[in-house]
Amino acid sequence: MEFCWKLNYIQMNDIFSEVHQTASPFQAFRAGFREGVKLSLDQGTRVAPHVFHDKIWYGNFNRLNVWCNIGTDVDNGWWAIYGARLGCKMTVLSDWDTNQISDYDWFKGFFEETKNNIESDEHLIQLVNELGEEINEEVQGMMLFEPNDQMSKFFKTTFVNPKRWGAMITERQIQDLLEKGLIGT
Repeated sequence: MEFCWKLNYIQMNDIFSEVHQTASPFQAFRAGFREGVKLSLDQGTRVAPHVFHDKIWYGNFNRLNVWCNIGTDVDNGWWAIYGARLGCKMTVLSDWDTNQISDYDWFKGFFEETKNNIESDEHLIQLVNELGEEINEEVQGMMLFEPNDQMSKFFKTTFVNPKRWGAMITERQIQDLLEKGLIGT
C-alpha cells in the first residue's frame, strides 16, 4: 500500500514534477481519500480511535490534519477535504478493507456512488463539516474545523515544511556515486 515503509526506500529531495491533484472532483477526492487512509495507519496497521494521537507518527498525524482542513481556496478543494475525512473515518471507525485504495476500478465506482449521493456544493460542505464533528468526537486528538478559504490561504502562506530526515539523496549525488563506481545500476 505505501512504498515509504520499505527498507530499501530512498527519499530523493529534488523536484521532478508538479502534481495538480485537484484538477477534477474525482482526482481531488481520490488524492484526499488515499491520503486520509494511509495517514490514518501505523505502518499499514489500523490504530484504535482512543489511542490514535498517541500511536500515529506525529508527522503523519499533522499531515492528516492538514489534508482534512486545508484546501478550500482552490478548485475542487472541498472534494479533497471530503475525501481525506471520509478515508480517515472509514479507516479508523470501521472495518472497511483499506487495500481497496489500490484498486482503481473499485475506486471509480466508489467515487461515482459517493458523488451521486451529493446533491450540491452546499451539501458537500455540510458533509465535510459533519464528518469533522464525528471524527473530532470519536478519534483521539484530531483537530478538524469548518474549513474556509481565508484559513487555507493563511496556512499556505505561513507554513514551513519540516526538513525530512532519514536516507535522503539527490539525483546529482546518485550520479556521482555511479561515476565513482561506489554503487551499481
